[in-house]
Amino acid sequence: MSFFLQLLSSFIFLLPLSSLVAAYQYQTCDTSKSNYTANTTFDANLQLILQSLSSNTTTTGFFNDTKGLGSDRVYGLAMCRGDVSPADCRPCLNTSVEQIVQKCPNNKAAVIWEDECLVRYSDENFFGKVAKSTGFPYNVNNVTNTTLFNQKLEILLDEIIKRAAYGPRQLSYPLLFAVNETSYLPFQTIYGLVQCTRDLSEDDCNKCLIDQLQYIPKYLNGKIGARILSGSCFTRYESATFYKGSIPLQQAPPPDRGDEGASDTRKKKNSKTTIIAVAILVPIGGLTVLFLFCCFCRIKRKKTRNYEKASDSMEILDNESRIFDLATIKLVTDNFSEANKLGEGGFGSVYKGTLADGRYIAVKRLSSNSKQGIQEFKNEISLLIKLQHRNLVRILGFCLENDEKLLIYEYIHNKSLDTILKDPIKRQQLDWGQRYNIIGGIAKGLLYLHEESQVKIIHRDLKASNILLDSELNPKIADFGLARMFDIDQTKAVTDRIAGTFGYMAPEYVRRGHFSSKSDVYSFGILILELVSGRMNNNNDDDDDLLTYVWEHWRKKSISNIVDSTMGNNYPMNEASRCIEIGLLCLQEAPEDRITMSTALVMLSGYSATFNAPSKPAFLSKTVGDIPIDEGNSRSSGYSQSHILRDKDGNELSITDLTLR
Repeated sequence: MSFFLQLLSSFIFLLPLSSLVAAYQYQTCDTSKSNYTANTTFDANLQLILQSLSSNTTTTGFFNDTKGLGSDRVYGLAMCRGDVSPADCRPCLNTSVEQIVQKCPNNKAAVIWEDECLVRYSDENFFGKVAKSTGFPYNVNNVTNTTLFNQKLEILLDEIIKRAAYGPRQLSYPLLFAVNETSYLPFQTIYGLVQCTRDLSEDDCNKCLIDQLQYIPKYLNGKIGARILSGSCFTRYESATFYKGSIPLQQAPPPDRGDEGASDTRKKKNSKTTIIAVAILVPIGGLTVLFLFCCFCRIKRKKTRNYEKASDSMEILDNESRIFDLATIKLVTDNFSEANKLGEGGFGSVYKGTLADGRYIAVKRLSSNSKQGIQEFKNEISLLIKLQHRNLVRILGFCLENDEKLLIYEYIHNKSLDTILKDPIKRQQLDWGQRYNIIGGIAKGLLYLHEESQVKIIHRDLKASNILLDSELNPKIADFGLARMFDIDQTKAVTDRIAGTFGYMAPEYVRRGHFSSKSDVYSFGILILELVSGRMNNNNDDDDDLLTYVWEHWRKKSISNIVDSTMGNNYPMNEASRCIEIGLLCLQEAPEDRITMSTALVMLSGYSATFNAPSKPAFLSKTVGDIPIDEGNSRSSGYSQSHILRDKDGNELSITDLTLR
């Protein structure tokens, strides 16, 4: 039996809403099962499922997932309220995944509701099953006319329940959501909202919401506002508006068949009036439509006279994205002036811009080397725009006009990680907690790209200059997915075009062109060691390279010699040792011996894992064929200038000139 059924049979929660005015939150914890133990496989899988829910739900407003196998398997689900934008829902999800484990510590099943989202997990498969209602928070105030209020409320809820369950689909999937309002006294209105989780069928959604109506006369009679909460659906009504925006323009559900007979008489009486009205209005309507059509055609010809704009690409964008026109971009970047240039890499230059409202943006002016057509390019942009994660640099929009291909990003004020690591003074201000947070954030962003996004993305150029830091030093991965736009195939296991930065590139990629998600894992290992040691992997001839230095001291167990001396002794030795071990496990010679990003994240979270001790990491030769390796960067959004690759005669080479022998 579901734990929600057991809870319902034993007790009912009734909670006044007056105590929840500041920030509404409500949770149900399963106490009927034995608790899980911390630092176990189930615990690790729970952390992964919560991270997955936090990262993926805002794309469509709903997401469910599973992690693990057998008795350690965890099922999870999250949902944004139907009227809430992804930007507003994201903080709610982030808070909920943290609060659910704090409010329900070690419980194997729980659900948490907040104003704008829901998060649920269990050790049992609950997908597609209707959960009983277990919470009934209410407004302490009572209505003045209970009978009239109940009548109006019943009509309102009945209407929006039908619309939520059976209303027309505005997208490829049912929203299972509806809102509406009704007046019950002069200047007094009831506002209602219902929603189901999208793992339910339309019939099950209707059943879940109809079942909730029984609790109104039983527990909530006369209350001016209340919520009825289930892990599968919820109902809410208030005397003041609480949902965002106006009432959605959705068609009303078809009338019940029982209404057809009652309406026959009315139809006959009105038939003559209808015929007369139609005879008058149809010709007028036809002329109006013809006039508007002519105006439309004339406007359309003007818009397409100079060039084919990117307006057709609106269909590929979500409501958080924008198409920027070239004139605006030139204005805000001072016509791509050198003064506004932030950096340059193999995929193009990056410029700072200031919009009319004072917001800063970063504009990547992509080079003309892309072999893709315009439509293919738009498709790739639409894919990248949908990748939303707190540890990825957000793409705000794009411009495809004339011969320009521009990507518009959020502007990150602290620039890139390499600017801090290269500066002893700035590095001294980076304490251990901040470094550990940066490592964890990079791991979460990579896990999203590898396993949790709609399509698997291999970054292929992960490095310190492509890790941007926001005002709170949270890391954001830049330049993800650009290899796709430049026709550098991300699905093949072998490539004859090297796109990456020597020093961060996995040996199998440099030597044989083989790449996979384990190539990014290798780069992540380098980043960990750079952050812990404060040393860049620059492979200078007059000094031990980073990997040699770390490995020698790891073997001697002299961890303090590896850790950046600018921190003094202000770091936990166990965390530093764990990070170094994770870094070395990411740097193993054979890709199959390297850990995955999910495993790395579990280890960073402090959970125990059993692995063979890391062996000597993979070392790269300083030459590939006859080409010496300098500190070359292929591309960098990290607003710092890229280095140049040169051949043995000192001639400059672009990264696309390199081919494997």
